[in-house]
Formats: sequence, structure tokens, C-alpha cells
Amino acid sequence: MFIVRCFVRVLILVFFFGNSPVVFAASQSACTKNTGYPMPRDKGLLFYLQRTGNPNTVIYAVNYTQDGRINPIKPFKVYWRRFAKKGKKRPLNFFERNFAFGISYQPLKKHPGKYLANLVSYPAGKVMIEQPQLGKARVVMPIAGKNAQLECIYVEWRKQAGIIPNIVYVDIVGRTLYGSRKIVQRIYR
Repeated sequence: MFIVRCFVRVLILVFFFGNSPVVFAASQSACTKNTGYPMPRDKGLLFYLQRTGNPNTVIYAVNYTQDGRINPIKPFKVYWRRFAKKGKKRPLNFFERNFAFGISYQPLKKHPGKYLANLVSYPAGKVMIEQPQLGKARVVMPIAGKNAQLECIYVEWRKQAGIIPNIVYVDIVGRTLYGSRKIVQRIYR
């Protein structure tokens, strides 16, 4: 339920990006079986968010230092991968960064390399960002009742009269921490 409330605010913003054909070739997204949604391959990728309407994707990535540790000064970056525009990268605008897709985080003082984080649009939806080895970071959260590594989030919505789209469901997709089995939790509105 928390993800659905979070994305109501998010989708108000993404509603305005319109539909565009895919022109950037990449492998199929793990988030949806709908064709035309590429899987991003960005450096430092933690997870990504896609939604109905067009394949433009919000990327959540980690910044590493030269020695492969999470950069303590600017640990994370969030931006658009505009697959509908040949895969161009675009920074989030002020409203996207501060009210929808931005990430809020705090380092865990007793656990170097670990962060407690959430989307700015839903402060109560905490996840753990950890670095199990140099040069590798992951987002850990419960998915379908199991501790898992988050891969992506997909929001299925329908246009309706007015400005706020109707969210049909949200899929949270990841892999179990032990065994790497794909796991999906679908949340209906």
C-alpha cells in the first residue's frame, strides 16, 4: 500500500511526458512483459523505475570512489534514461527531484558503506543500501515477505479525466538474497 500512495504523487509528474515510440535498442526490461521497455545497463545501477505510457526510465545509481567504495560525499545519483529519445540521459528537474523520484538517505554510522534510504515522495518506505563487496552495491528490502535485492519497480496506470492517473497496480521486482530467485510483489490499488 505504501508504494501505491508514493506513486500517486510520482505519476502526477510523469503523466505529462506523453507517449513516444522506442528508438533505443536494448534487452527487454525485467519489470514488465510489455514490449518496448528496455533494461538499462547504466554504470552503478542500483534499481530502476518504469511506468505505463513510454519507456523513459528513472535510474537510481551509486557513485563509487576510485577504490570501489560508495562515495561518502555524493553517494547516489538519480536521473532519466530517455529511451524514447535514443537513450539520452537527463537530470531530474526540481519537482521530480524534490517531490517524486529523488532519494533521501542517511549513512548508518555503525555500519560503514550502508545507508537507509527512501524515495522523497514516500519517507516511510525505507530500504537498506549496502555494499557487500567493493564496486558492488545493492538495495535490500522485503519483497513478497522475503529479504530481496530490488531490481526495478513498474507502475501500471490508465489515463482518466483530470490530472491524476488511475493506478492499476505496482510491481516490485527483485531477487532473493539467497539463491537469486526472481521474486515479484504486485500491489493493487
